[in-house]
This record gives sequence, structure tokens and C-alpha cells, in this order.
Amino acid sequence: MIRTGFLLTTSVDGHLKLWKKQEAGIEFVKHYRASLKAIVGVTASDDGSVFATISEGGEGRVFDVVNFGVSEPIL
Repeated sequence: MIRTGFLLTTSVDGHLKLWKKQEAGIEFVKHYRASLKAIVGVTASDDGSVFATISEGGEGRVFDVVNFGVSEPIL
């Protein structure tokens, strides 16, 4: 199982932020504008390597957490 060490946060204004756990605290790593609308749902793979969001308008995105990849919007 992959243990990514990442913490992900989302917000009602459509932003997704990736943070990396450190020995003392966390460090900001990456920012995405996942949607122009509020993110209303999220899910992650069991190993934490893939993360998905769904927006208020029904737009979905899939993120490769480890490699910082992102899909085109999925409608």
C-alpha cells in the first residue's frame, strides 16, 4: 500500500490544496482550481494515490496525488 504522506483540503470556492506531512507540521505543496463552483463531494483510493472531487454543478475531476496529475473535467 502506498502511504503518500499528503493531506488534501478542499473549499467551497472550488480550490484543492495538497500539503505534505513533515516530521514537525505540514508544508504546502500544490494548489488546483478544481472547479468554478463549490466542491461538494470527495473520495480517495484506498492507497491514497488517487483523489476525486465533484462540484456543485456536477463536474468531476480526478487527481494523481503522487505525480501531481489532473484529469480534464468529467461531466
